Amino acid sequence: RPGMPGLINGVLGLNLDVPKQSLKIEPHLPPDWPSVALNQFPFGQEKLNLELRRQPGLLTAAVEFSGSQPITVRFAPGLPAGSTILSVLQDGKPIPFQVENFESDVHAASTVTVSHKSTLEVRYSPGVAVKVERQPLLEGDTSHNLRVLHTAYHAGHLQMTVEGLPGREYRVQLFTPWKVNPLQGARAIEATGDVKTLALAS
Repeated sequence: RPGMPGLINGVLGLNLDVPKQSLKIEPHLPPDWPSVALNQFPFGQEKLNLELRRQPGLLTAAVEFSGSQPITVRFAPGLPAGSTILSVLQDGKPIPFQVENFESDVHAASTVTVSHKSTLEVRYSPGVAVKVERQPLLEGDTSHNLRVLHTAYHAGHLQMTVEGLPGREYRVQLFTPWKVNPLQGARAIEATGDVKTLALAS
């Protein structure tokens, strides 16, 4: 189906090792997606169901295999840059986890055994996630959309390297509970709850 590889590899971050009965789930849910689900996905002789749900400060993954054979699952979701991981739970019980900090996000990594089905929860204090407003592209038209080449978060400062057409203004949404103080080349134009909209001049 169109877009399926991007969903599997990018959004859900699935990596299957059927001979070793292991599965990696390293999702990067777009900041404005409250949920995503994958049903009846082949895993050897079994089928995998996966549902991710997000609300402020909580990411939940429901993992279910059609059989009852134990599967080793590495769960390492990408969370907004600057987030503080509070706990990771499997079926309501706290489990060990490692924090992996990257320039553009934070991962809470844990390895668990799933027999048939399990629910994993990551509780965290949110940082900041970025979404660029896209303009629809007409057939044969040249894209006028802003390209985000690089984002980096360090100690309360978010840096973005972007590429756009000269003389245009682009809108970027920041999903964060924090107060936003735009610097050179950006100005705040709207704030609705935890969604702050900035205008970037190219």
